[in-house]
Amino acid sequence: MPTKKMFFLLLAFSLISFLTPVYGEVDKDVLNNVIHSFWAPDFCGMNLADCPASSAEEMRAQIKQMLEQGKSKQDIINYYTNLYGTKILAEPPKTGFFAAVWVMPAVAVLVGAFLALAVVKKRKRVQNISDEPASLDENITREVEKELKKYL
Repeated sequence: MPTKKMFFLLLAFSLISFLTPVYGEVDKDVLNNVIHSFWAPDFCGMNLADCPASSAEEMRAQIKQMLEQGKSKQDIINYYTNLYGTKILAEPPKTGFFAAVWVMPAVAVLVGAFLALAVVKKRKRVQNISDEPASLDENITREVEKELKKYL
């Protein structure tokens, strides 16, 4: 009986130790997530993950080292933002002046939809007015017909 308990305890411990990462080991998804948050430090126009430059390789290694030391994504972002400024970020922050970058596309779409709707309504109104027959006085209609009969 004690051997069965010991066996299950050993099995549970080995599963737990197998499933949890070792201290200092970095999850690849977390590493990729952080790396994709930056442009390459040489500002070649490529994302840090895709840039083959040696400066980008150094930065990727530095990020991995920081994650191994237990630093959070925000700590790493703050470090590189202080070093290079916000131009290093792959997407601008959603605060301050940069909030306009996130809001302006939605505003532009709404204004464009409003203008398109106004133009369509105006064209419909003009078309409806031109479709109505002109109401002429019957006397004028008779006179026009008489004149037409003279020449035809």
